[in-house]
Amino acid sequence: MDRRSFTKLCGLLGISAAFPLNAALKLQLKNKRVGIIGAGAAGMCTGYLLKAIGAEYTLFEASSRIGGRIKEDNTFADFPLSLGAEWLHVAPSELDRIAQKPVNVRLSPYPKTAKVAYFEDGNLYEDEIGDYQDARFTNSSWLGFFEQYLLPEIKSNLLFDTEITQVSYADAGVVLTDSLQKHHNFDVVVVTVPLPILRNERLRFLPPLPDYKRDAINQAAFWGGIKVFIEFKNHFYPTFLTFLDSETDEGQYLYYDAAYGHKSSKHVMGLFAVGEHARRYQSLNDVNLINQILSELTPVYGEQVRNGYVKHTVQNWNEEPFVMGAYLADSASYRGPSKLFKPVKDKVFFAGEAYHTDEGDWGGVHNAARAARNVVEMLTHHKLN
Repeated sequence: MDRRSFTKLCGLLGISAAFPLNAALKLQLKNKRVGIIGAGAAGMCTGYLLKAIGAEYTLFEASSRIGGRIKEDNTFADFPLSLGAEWLHVAPSELDRIAQKPVNVRLSPYPKTAKVAYFEDGNLYEDEIGDYQDARFTNSSWLGFFEQYLLPEIKSNLLFDTEITQVSYADAGVVLTDSLQKHHNFDVVVVTVPLPILRNERLRFLPPLPDYKRDAINQAAFWGGIKVFIEFKNHFYPTFLTFLDSETDEGQYLYYDAAYGHKSSKHVMGLFAVGEHARRYQSLNDVNLINQILSELTPVYGEQVRNGYVKHTVQNWNEEPFVMGAYLADSASYRGPSKLFKPVKDKVFFAGEAYHTDEGDWGGVHNAARAARNVVEMLTHHKLN
């Protein structure tokens, strides 16, 4: 969830159309070679926009799949289980803007009467969600959207299992070195890897990044994250369930109806936890983890919790080797994203949910897509409508 959506939930309980690309713009980058590191949302959007312009680019992905923090499981239930990014936090027109054309995507917004619950001191309080902008994909997901609308256009420029470990930008152009010590030459590079990859120097820069950039990377509060999905025999829970400590400056957690909006016969509850709240689950082995979750839910809903348990699955984002966490913390400085976004020497650019110019919002797929758009605008010196 994004920061605004989560805050609204806890408060309850305690851009437009596609843009045209003119001929002049298409010529702007025609002879410029662009390297893109990371095939998550920002990397795919950057490649997609460059393809429309006619620019020469290569999209490097360290793993064997696209999506980054967009990931799904199609075996656990009878609907795509979003293991990472799950909600659309902005108007549906944002999907048209990402795809540069009208899209046919079914969404399930939350009705005003959807139930949200708050548990404190042995008492369960329920209310209606009211006006709530977030929506879920109907029998699809963010990954499904990217696979349908963007992947066909970028797949010929995509290299899987190619981890870029070094960016050399001292001389003319940029040289990218992969884990097999192979060199790839470009005029500019767009870095879209998650912040922990830079902080842990999984991706190195020669010369080192400027002090202001390294300080921004090291000082930015970045949350770890975990999601757990539990199937039950029956449906006994509301749309959202929060607790007294569900939202703090150090992290967030809540339970939610993971099957909501899908045409499903399964009763699947999700646990979403980031920051310090995620740590208490991440430190447990699988058996202790599910026991912890069932122990949290039993005081709220009684023995039907344990008696109705069927199975569960876990996605610990801290353990993903090319991700190493969730997203920029809601408590991060509002100045952080713009510093992280700022390019170096006009040839090393950054895009992602944590690297962008919107200082009032971060952490969502739409932020990553907008950051990619901003980078392409900078590369072309042209404002996209």
